[in-house]
Amino acid sequence: MTQWRDGGAGRRAGHGLCAAGRPPPDERVTLGGEPFCQPEAFFNLAMALKELRSDLNLMAYSGYTYEELTEMHNESVDKLLSVIDFLVDGRFVLEKKDLTLLFRGSSNQRVIDMNKTRQEGKIMLAEKYI
Repeated sequence: MTQWRDGGAGRRAGHGLCAAGRPPPDERVTLGGEPFCQPEAFFNLAMALKELRSDLNLMAYSGYTYEELTEMHNESVDKLLSVIDFLVDGRFVLEKKDLTLLFRGSSNQRVIDMNKTRQEGKIMLAEKYI
């Protein structure tokens, strides 16, 4: 279930996913609301989306940094990291707010190209979003 920590209506990850089995209309799907607090559910959602459309680019937003996520040594977190294409990491910092940035709210946040990161074995930023 996805739900605000302080209340609100709960929804299962993927609620409303691809109504009537239709694939998403865009080539990009965004996972937010801190997907790494329930990584197994979001991993399953990511796999279902990729099965519907293998050309989708999955982007996850997290208040955690990539380093914090990998240091968790959590199998479900690692599985989710293994299937997303982009990770926007880091907490939003009001003092660093910058509305000119693509896909980020503050300049401390990074857009990480996860495919290149996995290939290179080190963090690779998504050049087109820098």
